[in-house]
Amino acid sequence: AHTAPAVPRLTHPAVAQGRARHDEPVGSDRTVVVRAGDSLWSLAAEDLGPHASSSRVAQEWPRWWAANRSVVGDRPDLIHPGDRLSAPRPLGNDS
Repeated sequence: AHTAPAVPRLTHPAVAQGRARHDEPVGSDRTVVVRAGDSLWSLAAEDLGPHASSSRVAQEWPRWWAANRSVVGDRPDLIHPGDRLSAPRPLGNDS
């Protein structure tokens, strides 16, 4: 029998603990409050869910940066606890 390849486990503490990250949605916008240790990669991975591949996360984190450039600035590797970031719109949702 053929089995699917193993998907790497996400090790971000918030994912492992299953804590909700998104504030209550306002309209169609979703916001996330950055915690210590977060990165755009980890936020994108958490938003995509535990079955997201590394390549999918690699495609998604730049969308987080683009959606939050006014907060993050020119250094996507430098986000701060307490920053409020907007989750990008899901792909394929043009409404």
